[in-house]
Amino acid sequence: MKEQKFGVDICGLSPLSQHNPDIMLKIAADRPRDHFKWEKEHWLDMTYRDGNGGFVIPRHAIRGVLREAVRFTNLKPPRGMGSLKTLIESCMVVESDAKIEDADEKRVLQWVEWVVVRNMGKAARIQRCRPLFPLPWKAYTTIMVFDDFLTLAVMQELADSAGHKCGLMEARKLGYGRCEIELTRIEQ
Repeated sequence: MKEQKFGVDICGLSPLSQHNPDIMLKIAADRPRDHFKWEKEHWLDMTYRDGNGGFVIPRHAIRGVLREAVRFTNLKPPRGMGSLKTLIESCMVVESDAKIEDADEKRVLQWVEWVVVRNMGKAARIQRCRPLFPLPWKAYTTIMVFDDFLTLAVMQELADSAGHKCGLMEARKLGYGRCEIELTRIEQ
C-alpha cells in the first residue's frame, strides 16, 4: 500500500460563512444576556484563524465534507471494506487547515441570518450574526491517503461532490460555501 499526497485547490462558487463554536466556550463563564447583541459586537471573533491571525478553513471541515460527499457518488468500496465512508475516515488525513488567500478583516462582511432553535418541543426563530467571505475566495491545503483504492480519480469524484453538492462551513443548506475543489498529485 503506497501513500499518495494531493494538493487541494478550493475556489469559491458562493460566499463562505463561518461560525467557530470555540468562542462560546471562552465566554461561558460570563454568558451575555442579549446573545444577538453580543454576536453583533464580536462577529469577527467567530472566524477560524491560524497562529498568525490569517483566516482558514479548518481541516476537520474539509475532512468532514469529503466524508459526507460519499452519499452523492456511485463509488463502491473495495471488497471486504464495510463502507467508503469508513475507508475515508481511516485512510485519509488532511495535513493542515486551508489558508484562505487574500482574506483580511476589511473583506469579511457581517451577515445576519434567521435560524430556528428548538428547545423541549418548542421552536423559536432567532437572529444570528455570522462572518461572511464574499466572492472571490480561494484556499489551499494538502491531503494524504493510505489506500490504493483512493486514487486521484476517486478522490476527485469525491471532491466534486463535496464542493458542488455539500459545500463548506456554515449555512450550507442555504447554498453558502459551494466551491470547486481541484486535486493534483504531489510526487514524493
